[in-house]
Amino acid sequence: MADTDPKLSRYVLSNAEIVHENSHRFVDTRKLGLRKKGECCLDCGNMRRADGKNSQCKGETQIALRENYSNDELFARAENAENLIKELLAENEALRSEMLTPQVFLRLVDWLREEPIRSATAAFTAGIERQIAYALEMDVLPEIKSLRIKLANSEQENQRLRAGEYICLRCGLRKDADKPAGEVPF
Repeated sequence: MADTDPKLSRYVLSNAEIVHENSHRFVDTRKLGLRKKGECCLDCGNMRRADGKNSQCKGETQIALRENYSNDELFARAENAENLIKELLAENEALRSEMLTPQVFLRLVDWLREEPIRSATAAFTAGIERQIAYALEMDVLPEIKSLRIKLANSEQENQRLRAGEYICLRCGLRKDADKPAGEVPF
């Protein structure tokens, strides 16, 4: 059988290395060049179960079209597939050429400096700028807004202190310099 079976001669196998079970012909997968440890059927490709309860072998697997197409239909489908591949390649090339260049970076920085900041959708039409702007809008801009609020509050506090207000170290109350210390402002 080794002489007539092309699979045995292809993988240099002998009949002694084959385990026959439920019409399967199981062989160690490593002898077939596979990395997964186990035993595989030479015909159907199923892995051998440890309990030996594999179903009957269904024979060699066949590859065929599911539907019968005419030559014209097959040609049209192939042409559609070629067009789709061309479109995807063009889109891929456009995305590759669209990189974070210094000009893109400067446009993003200018956008962040706007007062008020426009939404990413309104500021950019498409491409990498819009994607980066979306990410900034979700993660960075809320933080910048809270920092601006804190900065404004600190500036107000600084102006009040420069105008003469101070916080009493003994009682912790804010006091005006123009009013006597004994008066309560409320």
